[in-house]
Amino acid sequence: MEKFHKRNLALFDQLETLHISVDGATKKTYEKIRTGGKWEQIDSNLNYLSSISRKFCVYLHMVVQKDNWQEMSMMTEMTNRLGFEKIYFNLIQDWGTGNDCYDTQFTKLLEFKILVEKVRTNKKARLWGLY
Repeated sequence: MEKFHKRNLALFDQLETLHISVDGATKKTYEKIRTGGKWEQIDSNLNYLSSISRKFCVYLHMVVQKDNWQEMSMMTEMTNRLGFEKIYFNLIQDWGTGNDCYDTQFTKLLEFKILVEKVRTNKKARLWGLY
């Protein structure tokens, strides 16, 4: 990110908002969901964006699914720690692929409902399709 940013300062100066999808707050979860993704790379990029003086907002996005819903609080904490403006949580949608990752039975768990209520109290969090 640092090299890209420095080579493209004019582009970054035009940004109003940068949206970044991060579907896990831990190496294990991130790399399980993001096939081929490297936690060290996304973590380094997020920390770099946090460290620079910027005119644009950074919004994180998490597609909530059976393999990552337990990390929603950790994502809000990450957003706060990095000084980013918002974190969006969207329930995974089935686009007709038949993939088992679209299993949303976890949304019926009391533990999930309690977690959603906790996350909802964070002023930076936005929840879509989770309640």
